[in-house]
Amino acid sequence: MGSLETVMDVLVAGGTGFIGQSLCRGLTDRGHTVTAAARSPDEIPLPDTIETVAMDVTNPDLTSFVEGHDAVVNLVALPSHKQLPGRSHRTVHRDGTRHLVQASEAATIERFVQLSGLGVETDVQTAYFEAKRG
Repeated sequence: MGSLETVMDVLVAGGTGFIGQSLCRGLTDRGHTVTAAARSPDEIPLPDTIETVAMDVTNPDLTSFVEGHDAVVNLVALPSHKQLPGRSHRTVHRDGTRHLVQASEAATIERFVQLSGLGVETDVQTAYFEAKRG
């Protein structure tokens, strides 16, 4: 690690997903402290160097989860072809992102990274694309 690089404590929401696992490992390999947040984080084996926490972005108050971190990365997503009981694309993609942003602002997190898996075509009418556009 170069002398100009800042070591950070990073919360990765969706840290047990496909991209999240790789990001968490890459960040810890570079010396950062990482917490992988997911609804069921213990279902995915991650290295012991990565802390895990059970977090649901549909909870309107996520401040206690983001406090103490230097950065928050939002990778939470439902697959475009799935609808889980009690969860809609709108509540996860739109509302969940809003909850994370609000919590990050309340906790004065200076770095927030949002990753979205797909563009939002205006002529495609699905719950997934509607939530991404909303």
